[in-house]
Amino acid sequence: MTMTSTSEIIRLNYGGTLFYTKRGTLEQVPFFKSLLRSTENTDEAGSYFVDGTGKYFEPILTFLRRGCLFLDRNINPQGVWEEAMFLNILDMPCGQSSLDGGGGSQTLEDRLLYLLKRFQHPDTELKLTALSKMDTIPSRKRERERERGTI
Repeated sequence: MTMTSTSEIIRLNYGGTLFYTKRGTLEQVPFFKSLLRSTENTDEAGSYFVDGTGKYFEPILTFLRRGCLFLDRNINPQGVWEEAMFLNILDMPCGQSSLDGGGGSQTLEDRLLYLLKRFQHPDTELKLTALSKMDTIPSRKRERERERGTI
C-alpha cells in the first residue's frame, strides 16, 4: 500500500468541468475522501468523476480552499445549495464576510441562506420555504421559526 500526500494534485471532473486541487483540500469532505480511495470513479482520462454541476461546485471548491464562500452575480445560490447538500457539507464552518456584517460563527448553510435572501432571485421566497421544510434538526428549525416570527 502506498502512502498518499495531502499535497498531491488531484484532477477532478465535476460534471464535465475539470478542476485541479490538492488531495488535502478535497479530503476535508467525507464524500471526496471515499471517492479518492477508489479508481472505479474515474473517467477515461483518469480524472476522478462526480456527476454534478461544475459551475455550482466551483464556489464550493473555493470555500474548501479558503473557508469563505463567494458567489459571482451570475451564480444562483440555490444551485450551490443543492451541490453542498449533495456533498453533505452544509454544516461546515464558514468564515465571516465583511459584506454581511454578521457576528458569531456561521455554517455554509447560514451563508447560503443569507445569499439567497440578499440577492432575491425571483423565486427566493418559494426556495426558502422549501429549504426550511428540509430542515431535520429540531433546534435549528425552532431558531428559524423564531427569526421569522412564526412561534
